[in-house]
This record gives sequence, C-alpha cells and structure tokens, in this order.
Amino acid sequence: RIIIMAQKFPFTMWVYNPVSDFTTDEIDLWHDCGFTHPMAPRIFKGSSPEEVIPFLDAAEKRGMKLIVGVQGLNIPDLESLPNFILTTDGPEAYEKRFREVYEVLKGHPALYGFYVGDEPGNREIMEASERCLRIQKKVAPELTPFMNISGHTPGFSEEEYLVMVTRNGTVKRLALSALNTNRRGGIRALTLDEGDELITVLKTTGED
Repeated sequence: RIIIMAQKFPFTMWVYNPVSDFTTDEIDLWHDCGFTHPMAPRIFKGSSPEEVIPFLDAAEKRGMKLIVGVQGLNIPDLESLPNFILTTDGPEAYEKRFREVYEVLKGHPALYGFYVGDEPGNREIMEASERCLRIQKKVAPELTPFMNISGHTPGFSEEEYLVMVTRNGTVKRLALSALNTNRRGGIRALTLDEGDELITVLKTTGED
C-alpha cells in the first residue's frame, strides 16, 4: 500500500545523522521502504558538499530525489545566530554560503532541494525562515526548499490573549503568541501614559 501511495505522493523522512554515519547502501533500504524524497545524510561542519554526491548518484539510479541538509543553512542553526535576524548582513552571509553549496551540487538529477528546518518556534524565527526560503528560490529557482511548519507557535494557543487594563481606562488585548520571542530586549506589551498604571491583567480566549 505504501508503494502504491508513493507512486502518487512524495514520501520523505528526516535524516539528522552526518554523512560519515552512512554508506550509499542506505539508499537501497530507503527505496525498499517506499521513500521517494528522503533527506540525505547531513553535511556538518568539517564535511564538504561533495560527500553527498555518491548518495545523490545512488538515489538517481533508484529513481529517487534527495533533500540536502547543510549545517548553517537551516532553522536550528539560525536560532543560535541572532545576527541573521537582527542585522542586514545576515541574509547576505546566508546567500553567500548557500551559493557555495549550490554551485557544487546544482544540476544533479536527484537533487530535489535543500532543507530549511523544522517548526519555527516563534514568529521571529518564522520570519527568518521565510528569508531563507526566498534566498534559496532566488539562487536556485528550479529546486524546492523544504521546511516542516507546525500549525501553531509551541506553548501558546492562537486563541489565548492577555487583556490589560490601566487605571485611566486604557484596555489592550495582546495575543500570548506575540510574547514568545527571541529578541534580546523582549517586547513592549503596553505603553503607559504619564500618571497611569496597570491595575489588571486577565487571560482570555477572546470569547469570555
């Protein structure tokens, strides 16, 4: 049944281990399990993009395509690189690194695209991942960038809010998800006028 579905839909799987952990015989196993677009073994620091080419060659023989993951070009790595999010030179450095890898692997028939990351943890990281996607499509429009997106910000429901009330009668509602941020200085949830003060904060679904 899996094989029949794989003829209609791409089947993928995550592979987080480095290239050095595998041989190309693994491609045969993945093929026999019904995977059509699995992730290639990861290219970590100290490895070169050339090391994944034998896996791409093996995938081509099996009629498969691979998603290539490179350290420094995906969301988990970017979360530890605030310069990418907070400065203008971050995207330029990302594009330079992506071009270096792309020039080595471009044109291979089994290259489906590059891995961007898993489930951005907040809106800030989501915005960074969108920049990654746009850069990849700019440099390699024929490929498909790959990212797994969760349906909500982890830890918060999009239907939950904080309602803040000040002594002078100001009422503000703020989504809890907006408070989940990696910004160094946090965010300003409420600006108080001189002489005013916050007297009540309530958690609500927006309906109660």
